[in-house]
Amino acid sequence: MGGWRFLVLGALVVSGCAFQQAMRDGNRAADGGDWRTAYSAYDQAVKTKPGNEEAKHAHAVARDNAVEDALGDAEASLELRQYERVADTLEYVRELDRDRPEVFHLKNDLSAALQYDFDRTWDAGEHRIAYQIAVLTTDILPDAGFLAEALQRSRAHFMDDSRRLLDDGQHEEALDTLNTIPELEPSRAGDVTALEQQIRISWADALVARAKSKIRGKREGAASVLFARAYEIAGRRSDIDQARGLADQLRSAGQFTLRTRVYGELTRGGALRDEVNKALPNISDAAVGTTSASDVTMALSVFRARCSESKQVTPTTKEYVSGQVEKPNPLWADLTARKDQAREIEMISGGQVGVLAPQLKSAQDALAAFDNRAGGAQAEFDGVQAKIDRADSQLKAAQELRDNLLDQLDNMQQEGASAEAIAQWEGKLAEQTGRVNEWQAVVVGLQNTQAASRQELDALAIERVPAAEAVARLQVGFDAASGDRATAQSDFAQLTAQLAQTDKTIWEDVYDTFRYDVVAWTRTCSAPITVKAAPRWDTLLGGERKFGPEATTTDTSHVGFDKAGIPTDPKVYPASDDQLIAQADAANAMAIIGWANELADDHFSTVTVETVVALQRDPDLSTTDLVGLFVGAPHRLDQQTVNTFATHLRQHYGLENAELLRGGVAAPNR
Repeated sequence: MGGWRFLVLGALVVSGCAFQQAMRDGNRAADGGDWRTAYSAYDQAVKTKPGNEEAKHAHAVARDNAVEDALGDAEASLELRQYERVADTLEYVRELDRDRPEVFHLKNDLSAALQYDFDRTWDAGEHRIAYQIAVLTTDILPDAGFLAEALQRSRAHFMDDSRRLLDDGQHEEALDTLNTIPELEPSRAGDVTALEQQIRISWADALVARAKSKIRGKREGAASVLFARAYEIAGRRSDIDQARGLADQLRSAGQFTLRTRVYGELTRGGALRDEVNKALPNISDAAVGTTSASDVTMALSVFRARCSESKQVTPTTKEYVSGQVEKPNPLWADLTARKDQAREIEMISGGQVGVLAPQLKSAQDALAAFDNRAGGAQAEFDGVQAKIDRADSQLKAAQELRDNLLDQLDNMQQEGASAEAIAQWEGKLAEQTGRVNEWQAVVVGLQNTQAASRQELDALAIERVPAAEAVARLQVGFDAASGDRATAQSDFAQLTAQLAQTDKTIWEDVYDTFRYDVVAWTRTCSAPITVKAAPRWDTLLGGERKFGPEATTTDTSHVGFDKAGIPTDPKVYPASDDQLIAQADAANAMAIIGWANELADDHFSTVTVETVVALQRDPDLSTTDLVGLFVGAPHRLDQQTVNTFATHLRQHYGLENAELLRGGVAAPNR
């Protein structure tokens, strides 16, 4: 009996603590006039103890006062036109008391106030604010009588105003006006789709007309931008194709172009010019120029190449075999000694195996005996555990049934059941409590039996440790001795086989020395040129530069001697003079490209600044230079210049995404 009573009393203590805490919180809030908090605390107390009269009374008082406070708050919020707060407060009152007539009257007042504000702002011409009031009403008072007509009037106004602006050619204003509807009512986006598309098409058509006018006025850059803006507006593929076609025509004008002219040795000069033209694409946004209109013209004066030769002599020696003598074979002696050692190790380790084998067998038998006893004890332990699990399951079922009977008895007492019915139910409860005690006794008995089994298992585990250590120790020694014996047997067999194939004596070579010279040859060719640059803009980098790179090749040579195995090595260079000169001219080409890259940097630094300045003087005409640089020299524009260009295109033509001109973006940015 004591066990289940303890559990019941524990639950009652916890429940009592929660109840007392909730009552204290409610009383504290009520004393401070915070009836909402007080009601919440008393509500928790009532849920903890539904039959407590003190809690039920406090709960009712707090509810009435909380409702009165909320109604007062709603009236004050209505005066301040805090409509959402009014709606939230009325919803709180409805949750506490569904039958308060003040809620109905306040909802009517709220509806009238919203309608008044809508009509007032509408009549004042503040149609967007009026529309926002109608949308707000949808959220807080969807059954307001004026709402349907107000929403319909608002939508119709912005649709009609958008059409009027479209007729006046004010496309952007028409689109902004129309977007008021999906902005305030996202679910109505489909209502404006057709008119939105009509506005976009009309707007794009107007931009295309402007673009064609720019083409006629030789303003291809501005035309390209207007076509791209038309694509942004309506998403027509034909518009972006027109924009990129015009931009591509301006691409070469935005690149850095280099023309080369050759003087002197024309054959070498022509090859050098080809090398320069081939390497020119390595300069960002650069291209080969073919006319005098190129940004830079370079004159290459190619002079006669010169080649010379030098050598370095290194005295060298080489030993060679001049005869042979017979002597004892050291390998035969070594194999014999290792064979004898392997035999000795085999005999020693074999004796160790003979001693350790019976000791290991005895220790393994002793350990197996411990394991058999432990297995039986473990089986007994597991069997008792299974019985405990079944008995514990029966105990929990009996406890659950007892707790249900106890709860039902409490309910009967609170509901005023007859003494006879209560006595009968108490009898059932006493009978079930007896069953709980019986199963508890069974569980305790089985647990005691299991504890005894655990003690036996623990004792066997302690006793088993020395036996297991002995087996491990003997096994290590046995394995080591067996391994040594097997290794020695294998070594002995291998050494015997090797010895049988090894001679006792060997022939030794007699050496002599051959002396000769190794000559290191170096061939060097230089290819001097003079380059004059004539840029078409003012720069400090122009003028004249001289280059004279060298290319070298090397080889070695020496005499031969057959007896020493030295073949004759004649002097043969791996590269001819023509090849060396070509290598030097390749270096000349890289030097020219390096200078050209400096000029390109200076060129773009100058033209970007000039273009930015020109945008202020003639925005329309200079847009052609802007587009040429933007598409032809994308790697040469720093972020500040790109931002300046983008700002110009946005301010003068409305283009939001300048990358459309480069072909990097396929979809319109709406």
